[in-house]
Amino acid sequence: MSWRPILKDNLDLEHNMKVAMNTAELNEFSAKVDILESKGYDLSFTVDKTAKDQYNVEILGEHDAEELDRLTENG
Repeated sequence: MSWRPILKDNLDLEHNMKVAMNTAELNEFSAKVDILESKGYDLSFTVDKTAKDQYNVEILGEHDAEELDRLTENG
């Protein structure tokens, strides 16, 4: 998973980004966030379950997709 599609689709939002995800995508997202946190990067987010296997994830703050990719590309 690259961060670019998530952040690019939400460039019009200045301080938060909302993304719909299924369970597999949310699990991959959570694993990437764990990698970021292990490297001292804070990526705050909220998760709301909307239906079976569907979630709305809101990423809080401003983040650079290239920097996130760099930090998570090798785990």
